[in-house]
Amino acid sequence: MKTNARLDFTDVWTETADGKIEKHERRIFQPEDFVVNIGPQHPQTHGVLRFRTAI
Repeated sequence: MKTNARLDFTDVWTETADGKIEKHERRIFQPEDFVVNIGPQHPQTHGVLRFRTAI
């Protein structure tokens, strides 16, 4: 199964000492993590909320 590795990253914005805003990419899950999807738990909340966690 092929996965989208981009889902394992998020963007982080920081302000430098001189006031500039910089964008950095941060890895959320490591390649060795076992990622589990949690939710939605009720059919009426389909697509509204999605949690991912690593074991």
